[in-house]
Amino acid sequence: MLILDTAGDTIRAEASAASSITVSCYGIETASGTDTFKRLGVAQLTGSGTQDIVYTVPASTSTVCMMIVIANTSASARTIKLWDVENGGSPGDTNAILGTVAIPANTSILWNKGNIKEIPTIGGGAAADEKVGIDSGATAGYLGAASGDGVLRTGAGLSYTDGGDFITLAATGGGHTLTAKTANYPLSADDFNGLNTFTNKGATGIITFTLLAGVDNYKVSFIVQTAEELRIDPNGSEVFVDFTQSGAAGKYISSSTVGTAITLTWDGAKWQITEIIGIWDIQS
Repeated sequence: MLILDTAGDTIRAEASAASSITVSCYGIETASGTDTFKRLGVAQLTGSGTQDIVYTVPASTSTVCMMIVIANTSASARTIKLWDVENGGSPGDTNAILGTVAIPANTSILWNKGNIKEIPTIGGGAAADEKVGIDSGATAGYLGAASGDGVLRTGAGLSYTDGGDFITLAATGGGHTLTAKTANYPLSADDFNGLNTFTNKGATGIITFTLLAGVDNYKVSFIVQTAEELRIDPNGSEVFVDFTQSGAAGKYISSSTVGTAITLTWDGAKWQITEIIGIWDIQS
């Protein structure tokens, strides 16, 4: 851990290339006798030759930095340097937190109390058969640690398969899909898992998407990708509601402007418009 006990002390970082390295630091700030655990600071690094400031100790505050996360979102490996710089000082070998560290493509590293762990991201960085440890003692850094009892838990949308000395995690529901329709389409129950977005790409006229009767937690999204009217028709006398108005029972909503988008969620009584881009009209 790092102790920064003077206002104006900084944590600084330099990356070998721009726009691909983000550094976040976490720890405890103490001010007026109160300890606050928080994300201390975050910075996307400028690139070689610039020592960007990730965090500066505020006035009347002392800080303990406990963890630093460095994420490389590039498809290429990068190097990084980190410094703990006293107020008015400059980065140098004497105040280096880390020497030059190589970070593989699409990978994050975690600096924690002087230890470094490498964490491949979804985008890559790991071998195809990479495994994740499960520790029955709930050691920090392993699956099962969050609840303190070593038990692996999964929620909605995630399943796992026991492979003996390893497990395989997988998203249920097939993952997010973007589906274009060029003819009228009645949605099925499988279309409301919250991972589906429908478009009218390629349509040559009005396309109507007809919803099923609402069921709690049904969720679906739509995007206009072709300048033709995309209609969303509720079941029976069901109603669409946004933040300011209630549509007449059973009336459709529509848009023909490319780029407009909408997400609908059934709340038990009506279709809530939980996300919206652009103008959507309610049938008169």
